Amino acid sequence: MNREEIRNFFKGDRICLLDGATGTMLSSRGMPGGVVPEMWILEHPDVIEKIQKKYIAAGSSIIYAPTFGGNRIKLAASGLDKEHDRINRTLAEISLKAAAGKALVFGDMSSTGELIEPYGELAPEEAEKVFFEQASILAASGVDGIVVETMMDLNEAELAVRAVKKAAPDLALMLTLTFAENGRTIFGNSLDDLWELAAKYDLDAAGCNCSSGPETMVEMLRKSPPPDGNFAVAAKPNAGMPRLVDGKTVFDLGPEEFASECLEFANMGVKLLGGCCGSTPEHIAALKRALLGNELGI
Repeated sequence: MNREEIRNFFKGDRICLLDGATGTMLSSRGMPGGVVPEMWILEHPDVIEKIQKKYIAAGSSIIYAPTFGGNRIKLAASGLDKEHDRINRTLAEISLKAAAGKALVFGDMSSTGELIEPYGELAPEEAEKVFFEQASILAASGVDGIVVETMMDLNEAELAVRAVKKAAPDLALMLTLTFAENGRTIFGNSLDDLWELAAKYDLDAAGCNCSSGPETMVEMLRKSPPPDGNFAVAAKPNAGMPRLVDGKTVFDLGPEEFASECLEFANMGVKLLGGCCGSTPEHIAALKRALLGNELGI
């Protein structure tokens, strides 16, 4: 599907299911803590392929290529910046193989991990260049779209959006920020700021991911609803709040409870639904059943 087709898909009556937390699944499949996820996945491609096939079987129409930390600055922290092109290209190809035409693949991009001037030392021009490099490789790899996610600084998010628009103008683009319970990012940005940015750059989808469970995220969207516009609204909440049990982090919402709480997103007109930290293919499958059972479309 090209960008226009994807955009029309988002505008349709059906709700598009995103995938869930790849990181949660990788940890349960043997990925140890402290490793660079992108490199571990390259060394165990069969693991991510099986996980992504499970999400597609559960109902996901879009899966994210595991390139979240694949920008050059993030990779440089582990001495892997020279592997930037190979890492992003190969990870995208693995996801495209897993999708096999049954789901769309979005290249995943996130923060550099550095503070942008004037808060830090990273020049805006350098950050935009880094985002441009990653987006260019992902686009050349054949992904259907790009998602810029878990962003906390709207200024950095705008640099990433501008870079993607330059590198891959023909690809669908989605942006999600992560908000605290007060409805603000740690840099003080609001949902209204996000909606303004989405309209300014003619994004295909925009919304929230991570930081909170469905109930809290629903309240955020209720207090700051998006204006009528051309972009679709996306929500990818955590599976509730994390708890430490026997030294392991667990989340308090099982699949059925998660799905039940997520129904309100659909009632509010959210078009793209998925799960973030703590969610599994079972959570997505339960969400699909709940949507179908309530005739909300999928």
